[in-house]
Amino acid sequence: MSAPNFAAPEYWAPEYSTPEKAAPAAPPYTEAPNPLPFKPPMHKYISLSPRNHGELNLKIVDAQNIQARANSGSSPRTGTTFQIMPPLYKEGDEVAANNMNSPFYKSNKDRLVSIQTAKNPPTYLRHSGYQLRNHPYEESSLFRLDSTFYMNKEESDDGEYYTFRAINFHSLYLMTESDMKIYLRQADDSETLRERASFVLHELSPTDQPTKSPTDPPTKSPTDPPTKSPTDPPTKYPTDPPTKYPTDTPTKYPTDTPTEWVSVYTKGTLSETYAEDNLFNAIWAQSPNQILRRKCLVCASTHQDIYYRRFDTSGLPSGFDLLDLVLNNWFSDGKINHNTFNVDFKLYSTYDDALNDKNQWKSCNFNDPGVGFPRDCGPTGYISHQ
Repeated sequence: MSAPNFAAPEYWAPEYSTPEKAAPAAPPYTEAPNPLPFKPPMHKYISLSPRNHGELNLKIVDAQNIQARANSGSSPRTGTTFQIMPPLYKEGDEVAANNMNSPFYKSNKDRLVSIQTAKNPPTYLRHSGYQLRNHPYEESSLFRLDSTFYMNKEESDDGEYYTFRAINFHSLYLMTESDMKIYLRQADDSETLRERASFVLHELSPTDQPTKSPTDPPTKSPTDPPTKSPTDPPTKYPTDPPTKYPTDTPTKYPTDTPTEWVSVYTKGTLSETYAEDNLFNAIWAQSPNQILRRKCLVCASTHQDIYYRRFDTSGLPSGFDLLDLVLNNWFSDGKINHNTFNVDFKLYSTYDDALNDKNQWKSCNFNDPGVGFPRDCGPTGYISHQ
């Protein structure tokens, strides 16, 4: 695919929900063989550091982010302490994982682990939207699969390192990216990617582990005696009577933006990223409403946020290269099939309009080789150079 050529900083992202179908398999990098069978350190309290940033520890930032950060505060550090646990995966969960490698599982199932936090109650590290998250346990096959990894130990001249490979995306590994967050990515045999997919494990001593119970014993009796009766008597009835009907009519579709937009292409002040075709197609396959969002910081107000929605009944047509279409060759009838304006796809100015299929754009033109979207398309008439 030729390199895209845009003058304006821009960002492309398909709407995404946690996949029940996994990405197409790609050849993983070759794990270094162990001279002896590796047994994960079950039930041990640990901290983890990226191999290429040993001064940092993985830390729970919030429910959505695990990030490598410098240590701060006093011990024990709940946010950087984890426990290697037996896998949450159960026999039968694989029906929700189309990309699970059964032969690999049979020969490596003894290396399956889940990673529990030191919180009370504990939460688990799981991948969601191709990023490592911190979520409470859910009773579902998808959660158990997303929280289960093959743990492997590799030895080199400068120490021991560990990799974590997803059970349901068997060619993808946990990997530290430049923003110090942890993502699920394809590794290969290059030294750079091997380092980013490797972690240093620090086993914590008992004094560093989080305490299981409060450090101070509870007082024998309350320090202040309870009041004999409520200080304010309860009201006989609710102060405001309930309304007979809902005050707002529910919308037909959700009005909020989806849980995530996954960035597949950025350029200019939004930084530079470009998704490989197989990764883009895997993400698009999980788009709940088949919507691709395009943002442009320096475009006209009508073109700063555009939503391209497709109406395919069973995914993208065979051989249809959507990413090349919008980035390089904005074609329609006469050049390609399956991209007829206001039939195969429609354009909108807001996500709510796209969800509810209203206020679609009226004008669009195509078929200038080497020119990507939006060419001269506009909400009500042709607008060029956007």
